[in-house]
Amino acid sequence: MLGIILYSSIVGSKSINDDIENLNVAIDWLSKGELVDRVPQLSSSHLSVTIAKLNTFIDSLSGYFNTAKSEAHLLLEISKQILDRGDLIQSQVSSEKSKLESTSTSVTEIQSSAKTTYDRILSQTTKTNYIADELTLVDDEMSFLSKNASDLNASTLRSMETLESERKAITKALEKVETMNRMGDEIQSTISIVEDIADRVNLLSLNASIEAARAGNMGRGFAVVAQEVSRLADETAKNIEEIKKVVKLSQSASRESLQSMKEIVYSNEEVKSKFEEISKVVRMFGEISEKNANNLATLKHLLTDFRSDAEKISHEMKTQTELTKVSESNLHSLWENHSSISATFQEISEEALRLSQVSESMEKIVAQFQFHGAED
Repeated sequence: MLGIILYSSIVGSKSINDDIENLNVAIDWLSKGELVDRVPQLSSSHLSVTIAKLNTFIDSLSGYFNTAKSEAHLLLEISKQILDRGDLIQSQVSSEKSKLESTSTSVTEIQSSAKTTYDRILSQTTKTNYIADELTLVDDEMSFLSKNASDLNASTLRSMETLESERKAITKALEKVETMNRMGDEIQSTISIVEDIADRVNLLSLNASIEAARAGNMGRGFAVVAQEVSRLADETAKNIEEIKKVVKLSQSASRESLQSMKEIVYSNEEVKSKFEEISKVVRMFGEISEKNANNLATLKHLLTDFRSDAEKISHEMKTQTELTKVSESNLHSLWENHSSISATFQEISEEALRLSQVSESMEKIVAQFQFHGAED
């Protein structure tokens, strides 16, 4: 019996020693990161409870490290994806920023061009208004000239009518002067007859005086009559000479008047011809003035339409300029937002890089432990 007890004591003592040795080995494994094996139970002593709890702890720790390894690997993959996507997004943001800068430059150029175009349109509108005002003045002057041309044409027609009346009056006077000239010739013929008669009477009175001298006292009365007849004949001759002078002067004046009247008629015809030419020119000027007035009216209408279109374009260009300013401001804000986004993604990339480094470090630390599922 005592032997049995001693044997049992020896066997039990040996089992406890083995359990303690196993615990020491297990603790040494744990210090080396070995979590694969479990501590065997060789006795049913109180150490068996400790070994069981230690095995449970190893199982839990193995599960924790397995989870940590999976999470570290997943975190590493996610951080790499974030880095890759961050680089892609950073590249896209940089590209968009470059495009925005190019677009902003284009918008600035468009704004400058729009401003230049707007200023030119304003200048053109001012010039158009000036031209319209000048055309209005020209139109008024053309209307005034057209009215004056009409008045001048009417005056020319009245002058032509007056010239025609004068021509008729001068023609009648010319006919009368020609009649007077013919009458002067007839008077000259009559004077020649009277002069011939006076010569004959004078010759008869001379003969009568001779015969009265021959008759003596008987012929004294006849001699007195003969003397009186001779005196009358002499006076008649003198009067005839005076009449001849007057008739000669009258004929000369008639010829001069006739020549002057012919010249007047010729001049009148020339003046009438000039007035007819003037009338034609005035009528042509009136027609041209009327056409010019119509052309000016059409041009004024076109200028009015052009001015209206220019004002509309000016308003639209002003609106476009304001819109380009707003677009430029929006693009600037968008560029700043992209810059902020770029900076944010840069920070995210840096954090992701640090996270990747931490994940790699964590994965390396976890890799130092051996446990179930570590090969996965």
